[in-house]
Amino acid sequence: MLSVNELQLGYHGSQRIIKDLSLELPENKVIGLIGPNGCGKSTLLKGLCRLIQPQSGNILLRQQNMAQLNNRQIARQISVLPQVQTNPEGLSVRQLVEYGRTPYVSHWGKLSAADSQIVDSAMHEMAIDSLADMPLDALSGGQQQRAWIAMILAQDTDIIMLDEPTTYLDISYQIELMRLIRALKEKGKSIIVVLHDLNQAARYCDLLVVLKSGELQMMGTPCEVMTEAMLAEIFDVQAKVITDPVAGSPMCVYL
Repeated sequence: MLSVNELQLGYHGSQRIIKDLSLELPENKVIGLIGPNGCGKSTLLKGLCRLIQPQSGNILLRQQNMAQLNNRQIARQISVLPQVQTNPEGLSVRQLVEYGRTPYVSHWGKLSAADSQIVDSAMHEMAIDSLADMPLDALSGGQQQRAWIAMILAQDTDIIMLDEPTTYLDISYQIELMRLIRALKEKGKSIIVVLHDLNQAARYCDLLVVLKSGELQMMGTPCEVMTEAMLAEIFDVQAKVITDPVAGSPMCVYL
């Protein structure tokens, strides 16, 4: 799906954040990016969807160099929900979700009946049908987050990237969202998600990519990655790793 070769990423006037990173990300998996604060998780996600340009190295999207693709070509393959969203003033919930169809509509921006049906489906999936005509800035943080996720679903790409998507969500909606991510994977989607909750990452992800100080430390299944030694070395915490009695995944119990 994505091939990263000797990638270096940073921001204007700042030092490198991602340093000489190389990895292969397979299709049809839920891939969690984990690591301590400041390790480069969000920066890597921005680089993978070309929100920021590589300082060196390259990213191949299905064997094509992303530097040679235009924004519309990328937007038809990758949708992304950043960590922080700016709510456009005066925009209704439905209008926001409709923006997800932008890569597919003509320059006139008129939605087809099929586009409108996809928007309706995305809003229903995130349980925001009743909020369709509400101004976005009148919603709670959790409701706004669900509206933004609905926009991503309306974009209907094969690859979905989410940066800490459970932020602002109550625990019930966090569980619902992670189950939705698993359901999307069953529909053939590939999801790359930044997560802080390690138990959530272990329970819902197929693969975990562990970063520290901008460098790849390890990559593997939750059972391979989530060890007491890794938690001590990467996160500087003492913990016991046991089996989740419900999901059967590894679960951290911090000491």
